[in-house]
Amino acid sequence: MKPSFDIEEKNIKEKENISTIKTMKNSLRIPRIIHQTWKTKDVPSPLDQLPQTWKEYLPNWEYILWTDEMNREFVCKHFPDFLEKYDTYPCNIQRADAIRYLLFS
Repeated sequence: MKPSFDIEEKNIKEKENISTIKTMKNSLRIPRIIHQTWKTKDVPSPLDQLPQTWKEYLPNWEYILWTDEMNREFVCKHFPDFLEKYDTYPCNIQRADAIRYLLFS
């Protein structure tokens, strides 16, 4: 009866491997989040219409509008060692560029 045990054990291991592969595939997915950055919550026209189209065409995606204040809070919380450099950038666009990398890290 040893062979039937081996077959059962093999089936269990195959199921574990399949489960592991599925877990790996799910963890490697790109998060379904649209990140938009702007100075404030008051995005000017016609740019203020874009989020509605994203939500319409990508209903299962999350949308986040990151303001300058939210960006700084994010850096402060998650990258405190970078905050001093972030604050010394002379132009706001430099902070906006930096936050894009930080959000995805």
